[in-house]
Amino acid sequence: MSVSVSQFGISAQRDSDHDATIQRRIVICDRNPVLAEGLVLILQADAFLSSFQIVSRTHDSFGSEMRLAPDVLIVDPWQTASSRQAALDQFTGIPNKTFVISYCSDISPGEVQQLISLGFRGIIPTTVRSDELVRIVSSVVFGGIYVSDLYYKNGSFLVAPLPAELPVVQALTDREVGVLHRLAMGKSMKEVAAALKISTKTADTYKTRAIRKLNLRTRSDIVNYAIKAGWFS
Repeated sequence: MSVSVSQFGISAQRDSDHDATIQRRIVICDRNPVLAEGLVLILQADAFLSSFQIVSRTHDSFGSEMRLAPDVLIVDPWQTASSRQAALDQFTGIPNKTFVISYCSDISPGEVQQLISLGFRGIIPTTVRSDELVRIVSSVVFGGIYVSDLYYKNGSFLVAPLPAELPVVQALTDREVGVLHRLAMGKSMKEVAAALKISTKTADTYKTRAIRKLNLRTRSDIVNYAIKAGWFS
């Protein structure tokens, strides 16, 4: 199924540009090794995510998974303990460095709220399309927080707002903002490149990086983001 996602904010805990000297790590944990390895292959096939060390693990213990110090942990939270409450208790101290994505379909709106309050950065079902999974993981890497449209009803979000203490800052570079701002104003890519005195190819690269960080797809998405960001005020 197609999954639309909702962005709440961008965390200051990630630098917007990759440090090429440090290889970041994505850990995928599932009791089914075939599924876990399949997710690894999907993420490794993406040009951006292939720069990460992407590994799969069958569940040993939550502590051992955390000792891998992943930047992103993709996990079915209910597989980490013998009961749901015990699983929730394990996630009470998620390190700031680790962005956790819940990857399961057996979850209630109340449990979604609990996971978000515990610091989860993504709540997505196992039915998510592979291209959407790549987009969501890419965005979470830069601090995005996304929840599947399965947890919406009649246009209303079924989960309480994020904790007020969650830092919300802009994760885009100045050039990425410049490109998106001009695209939102209706400029063509050629016009954007000319205004910034860069090549069209470079402008397109900035656009691609920006929309991946923010999980945008269409020009309409860019315009809506610009409105929410106050670029037209």
